[in-house]
Amino acid sequence: MNAQAAELPVDDMVLLTGRPPLAKFVRYIRGKTIDGLRAHEGDVAAKWWRGREMYRQLETDERGWPDNPSIEPLPEEMRELAELGLSQPSVRRLRHFAPREWRMVEIDRMVVYQHTINLRFVEEIKAALPSPLRAEDIMRLAIGNTEQRHPPVRVVQSNDGEYTFSSASNDLRFLDVVNLEAGCIRDYQPSGCVSSAIVLFVGFSDNLISAVHAGNRVYLQNGSHRVFALRELGVTHAPCLLTRVTREEEYELLLPGDVKQDREQYVRSPRPSVFKDYFDDRVRTIVPVMRMNHVLEAKLTLEKASIPAMT
Repeated sequence: MNAQAAELPVDDMVLLTGRPPLAKFVRYIRGKTIDGLRAHEGDVAAKWWRGREMYRQLETDERGWPDNPSIEPLPEEMRELAELGLSQPSVRRLRHFAPREWRMVEIDRMVVYQHTINLRFVEEIKAALPSPLRAEDIMRLAIGNTEQRHPPVRVVQSNDGEYTFSSASNDLRFLDVVNLEAGCIRDYQPSGCVSSAIVLFVGFSDNLISAVHAGNRVYLQNGSHRVFALRELGVTHAPCLLTRVTREEEYELLLPGDVKQDREQYVRSPRPSVFKDYFDDRVRTIVPVMRMNHVLEAKLTLEKASIPAMT
């Protein structure tokens, strides 16, 4: 490691091998890990191939293992907090599309498509949990702790109509774009008579542990780091807000994007990546990665034109 790299903050990452495409795996190692550019591409590819061969073996040895994971009702002591989670705005909106309900889901058999786990995030989660861990504590973790403080978001206007938002959290995202009437805007005095305003909302998701139950498999959708922390603490079943997909027409709407893009790997494969793989040294590696801030960019283009009047 060179002297400059040694001064950079570093996170240890669990990285699945053999599952992301080879080119993506090589780019990750060379582009994000400390001294990655010094890594020999042949050695990186060989590590990926070892993981791929092991997954091929698992397709025989553990054929169908992810199918029909244990799904159980919530314990009574979790249910009051679970209702609090269901009251969050994004959950109310999504419940219009398909039934969503809290269930205790077997962790190890959940299908996963996230190829990395940040061990620093996991340790921070574990450090914030009480000991001994009660059912209420696990449920509070599952609903994302609605009172938690998010890291700050820095906003920079780089050019006219171009804005950059950055944060240490990888949950930073565009939440919505809405057209509001002038009366909805408070504490701002515009330089003119306003008729409407276009508002871009940037922030963080409600962040519940959630999964999609489609066919005979459960796909973990959100909350990988919290579930990882629970599993390290010996918890075998995690509370998940479970969306049930019962019709083929709902697959395109409700399945996670990565699953839809590669159904061959996640839906049709006899043994896709599952949560227990994060702990299996045969199909994972732990690599030091340069700590990153996460960035969103928004560009606003304004044009003025004339069109024929209709009345």
